[in-house]
Amino acid sequence: MKEFTIGGIQAGQRFDKYLAKCLPNASKSFIYKMLRKKNITLNNKKADGSEKVSQGDVVKLFFTDDTYNKFAGVSESNNITDNRANDVNKGQKSISKTNEAIKRKVFKECGKPAVIFEDDNILLINKPSGMLSQKAEQNDYSLVEYVSDYLLDTGYLSEKDLQTFHPGICNRLDRNTSGIVAAGKTIMGLQNMSNAFKERTLHKYYICIVQGKLDKRATIKGYLIKDNKSNKVSIYNKEEKNGEALPIETEYIPVCYTDKLTLLKVNLITGRSHQIRAHLASCGHAIIGDTKYGSKRINEIFKKKYNISNQMLHAYELDIPKELNISEKGLNIEQTIFGEGESPLKECKDIEMTDSSFEWKYPLWYSKNVKAQDCTWAEMARAGVWYSNHILVENALIDAPKNFRRCQDLTLRNVSLPNAQETLWNCNDVVLEQVMAKGDYFAMNCSNMKIYDFRLAGNYSFDGAKNVEIHNARMLSKDAFWNTENVTVYHSYISGEYLGWNAKNLTLIDCTIESLQGMCYIENLVMKNCTLINTTLAFEYSSVDAEITGGITSIMNPKSGKITADVIEELIMDETKINPQDTVIICPEIRKTEKSFKTGE
Repeated sequence: MKEFTIGGIQAGQRFDKYLAKCLPNASKSFIYKMLRKKNITLNNKKADGSEKVSQGDVVKLFFTDDTYNKFAGVSESNNITDNRANDVNKGQKSISKTNEAIKRKVFKECGKPAVIFEDDNILLINKPSGMLSQKAEQNDYSLVEYVSDYLLDTGYLSEKDLQTFHPGICNRLDRNTSGIVAAGKTIMGLQNMSNAFKERTLHKYYICIVQGKLDKRATIKGYLIKDNKSNKVSIYNKEEKNGEALPIETEYIPVCYTDKLTLLKVNLITGRSHQIRAHLASCGHAIIGDTKYGSKRINEIFKKKYNISNQMLHAYELDIPKELNISEKGLNIEQTIFGEGESPLKECKDIEMTDSSFEWKYPLWYSKNVKAQDCTWAEMARAGVWYSNHILVENALIDAPKNFRRCQDLTLRNVSLPNAQETLWNCNDVVLEQVMAKGDYFAMNCSNMKIYDFRLAGNYSFDGAKNVEIHNARMLSKDAFWNTENVTVYHSYISGEYLGWNAKNLTLIDCTIESLQGMCYIENLVMKNCTLINTTLAFEYSSVDAEITGGITSIMNPKSGKITADVIEELIMDETKINPQDTVIICPEIRKTEKSFKTGE
């Protein structure tokens, strides 16, 4: 009798497939016969082979040693495989030696793959351009062979494990495309990731450099037909060949561009062979270095000037939904100093940091699900958190400029930013609670912000921001809220010249304002129960609905609306520039006027 225990590597596969690997010389009919006769049991029970085995399951084979050795291919004398299996092994060894030489050649020409993430079930590997995802010929060395070598070298798998499980990859990239490829370390990991790719429950994103200028986000559609003989696809605007064409849809987002080149982020809404390369080329924006679909002339230029021999296409992001439970492990960092050296936690995920500090540049780029408590960013830790999502920073001192850019779902709570120059740019879904900041150009082009108990000393703040709600703030900021849209400020003090110019839908409630030539060129300015201190030349060319408690030093050429105040020191209404009758002024005491104006009760 032989007894085996299912390990984590084998778990998740059908019982009959496991038995076929354990007994490679046995026929399927023999295995099913043994199951029916209970000569093979699973957890001491009769099985039919359709069961999925789990870690810890016990398999018993009620065979004689001779029978087991025969069907398992084991030599009775020395417990090694029989002559037939030995012949295979000899062939494998010779192939292995050949592959060793080929492997060195591949690594030399293309670079070595890098494991960028690993847990108990999967690997995420950065495949270099020029390396095959899978073998095309017998003696090729591809990413599949690299995965097996890596797991053997690290001790995760043994040669014996390979008898019942062969690790593999879950997605493929073209030979000359670089980027993320997922691989399964276990049956379960391989199955889960393969199903996720098949059902498109995870999302892949690419970056590429294309010829020509693309300055707007777009989704393009078409139809694709593949010629298997030439391994090339054709793109059509309409369905062709009696329904043989497959519909395709590609989304691209320009990251940066010149008149001749564009860096694109690409999302494959459908996933077809060569889709990105062929679809972009069909629109006149071929990928640089693409010899199959690109411009031969342009490729030659880039090859001579920059030594680019492969297409500039990289699979850079794989978004795995939490419900897949690929990895439940995170990383806890406590009392750690990240000294000199760039990007110590680049592309990290599920990180919790406590009582730690950063002393050098770019510590958290392209990161996800990061919580930092009682941490410090030194001055040289500039550009600290960029392109990151789901970030919580609490009780922090950040003495580094240019922090928090192009982030999503960002919360700062009880954070001091004494050197906030050019900080918080192009972020979305932001919450600030008890934040103190000092520095110019704070919060440029941010959207969906909620801010509470905020202190700021710095000019040109919130330029281009949209959908912002601020409560209980004190701001010393020249040119604040320029070019904004849908901003509402409650119970706050704002001091600074030229407040709110060129804004749209700016609302100030229970606020105190001090501003030279403030609130001008605004479309739909609303002020309720506000106090204006030494505010001169206000409301020029603005549409206004203002209720001011106390006086206004001077008003100049409002475009339209209604202004209510107790006292107006000076009212300027230039009929050559505006129509004074479009604005209603309700004020019991106007001490000085120029040109015509209209009052009402």
